[in-house]
Amino acid sequence: MDGVAEGLRELATLHDKNGEIVKSAKCFEAICQNTVSFLPITEFKTHLRIAIMLLKHSHNVNYAKSHLERSDFIEATKEPGITFVAAKFDGILGFGFQEISVGGALPIWYNMVDQDHVYEPVYSFWLNRNTKDNKGSDLVFGDVDTNHFRVAHTYVPVTQKGYWSFEMNDVFISNETIGFCTNGCATIADSKTSLLVGPTVVVTKLNQTIGAHGLMSQECKTLVEQYGKSIIDMLLSDVPFF
Repeated sequence: MDGVAEGLRELATLHDKNGEIVKSAKCFEAICQNTVSFLPITEFKTHLRIAIMLLKHSHNVNYAKSHLERSDFIEATKEPGITFVAAKFDGILGFGFQEISVGGALPIWYNMVDQDHVYEPVYSFWLNRNTKDNKGSDLVFGDVDTNHFRVAHTYVPVTQKGYWSFEMNDVFISNETIGFCTNGCATIADSKTSLLVGPTVVVTKLNQTIGAHGLMSQECKTLVEQYGKSIIDMLLSDVPFF
């Protein structure tokens, strides 16, 4: 995403969370000091308190060679607790539904469609699993990149506006069914995480079937080494957290 909002110094993004959230220059927690912050042009007086203190704004957004008028932003003015200590992003760019948007903010995707910025109301991701590749991943607005798939996509209806939820009837690995969802499963496609989340029994069986091992333990160890002291200091301090 090569774009920033007018009045923003810089914005690193994580997609598919509902609502555009950026860290405020008025946020004085230690967490906020290590990342890019946002200095607002205008300010609403409504404060929304979820896990963080928020202010709502509206700004123009430039992305690629396009200019998007008046998109909602949520400014994070306080980030208590340890939730964001290990976060490697400065903001969240929403591509979900407004029904679960933070503060009722209109997701930027709605504006892109309403202001005729896309050929079709479609966006697509290609996630590069090779972390050493300089190319990175792709986000395509209004279409799909045919260079990244071999067979036609299967389109399914959204069962509930909120997350991108749909019904799934089975799971196949190497063209063999593994017996899940015999009575149908409610499923969510969520591009903001690389995690596979589900009932413990199901996820365990799926991991065993594909030969997955506990690689996350090393990642957790690395996080503890990097942020463990900060987390302990925050727990011992008077900083409230949820």
